[in-house]
Amino acid sequence: MGTVSSRRRSRKRKYGTMVLYHVTHRRNIASIDKHGLLPAKSTGKEQAVWLVSHSLVPWALGHTAAKRGRGPITKLVVYRCEVARSKLRRFARGTWRCYEVVKPVGMEPRLCFLLVKRTLISAWRWFDGI
Repeated sequence: MGTVSSRRRSRKRKYGTMVLYHVTHRRNIASIDKHGLLPAKSTGKEQAVWLVSHSLVPWALGHTAAKRGRGPITKLVVYRCEVARSKLRRFARGTWRCYEVVKPVGMEPRLCFLLVKRTLISAWRWFDGI
């Protein structure tokens, strides 16, 4: 008669951490550095921290800059976050939500904003037919 192994595999899948990015106005830097990204501070319908993949950072910059009172792209900052996959919910391709406090790991350098801004301007000109 065979014995049952003492090590049973968990039915849950184990995921690692994901590196995602959060775009916000630079006036929020002091609060985010002190408390982290708080879902309660979300201005949308859902009280969640919104994060995007690296490929969607230009879109997130444009999306955030287009909101009323957020200012031009030069006043936005991009936080780099490492979040456990189990704490994330996928909203759309490359867009994620987290309902818990997220501690950012770092911030993107200012040079990235200038490069991204050029990309966005050329993309908007193409889209608007300018």
